Amino acid sequence: MSVYDAHERDFKLLNLRIKKLVEDGLIKDRSQAPIFLLLSHRFHAEDDLIHESYTDGGNDCGVDAIYIDRNMDEPEIHVIQSRCHSSTRKSKAPFKANSLEKLVRFFEILKNKNSNLPKVVNYKLEQKILEIRDIQKKDFPKIIVWLLSNGQPCVDHEVTPLLERLEQSQIKVREFHLTEFVEFCIKRRSSRTDHTFYARDIGVLDYGPSDLNSVVGLISARELYDLLKDLRDERKIDYSVFDMNVRGFLGTDTEVNKEIFRSALSKENHHFSSLNNG
Repeated sequence: MSVYDAHERDFKLLNLRIKKLVEDGLIKDRSQAPIFLLLSHRFHAEDDLIHESYTDGGNDCGVDAIYIDRNMDEPEIHVIQSRCHSSTRKSKAPFKANSLEKLVRFFEILKNKNSNLPKVVNYKLEQKILEIRDIQKKDFPKIIVWLLSNGQPCVDHEVTPLLERLEQSQIKVREFHLTEFVEFCIKRRSSRTDHTFYARDIGVLDYGPSDLNSVVGLISARELYDLLKDLRDERKIDYSVFDMNVRGFLGTDTEVNKEIFRSALSKENHHFSSLNNG
């Protein structure tokens, strides 16, 4: 299969998922799909938090959504710029690097405490800015910019100068496009059926008050690479290794949390550390 055939196949596959999101009422229109998929799959965000994150509209400074992850040791501010192409032809074009220029303006407004927010940004973005400023009074949040699309990534030489400008302010930029959406949000499976790795002899801790034991140990960088690589293309990550690992806050009333609560109160709670170690 040629590169173009693979692209068209992936575009159609993702388009089916986007169509289903619209039909199920999870998003208002297809333009929100990349944001919804990233936040629901990458951050396990609840639907209401995803909808609260949208900031696109007039005076949005190129910011389509802002998601604040408070589940880390330090809060993380995820500033999202998204594109959702309507045709395969348009999706074959690279993400426009000059779109980042608008985000530079956004960060200038964020830093300027004297700016008249209602005149320069829309209401939803204004509320997010105020929320970020409140966090900055108490913490040193990480700020990550996400460039999303159901198309192709930026051209390296075009985006590099803008990346360097943002990184000078300790702002990281990550891209997530068609291939990543299909692999991470739709397929989520590689060609292997198990994941085997070897821990170092020194430092392995075996713990468990019952017949179910938890083992914690150290693995080398090489072992980690072999564990994460996709056997179909070693330049890519095999995301299926994370399928059973719940990462991040899932809400207060989800089935996962209910099961954790039940396992803590059950007669078999001596298995708790083995069943709930992530």
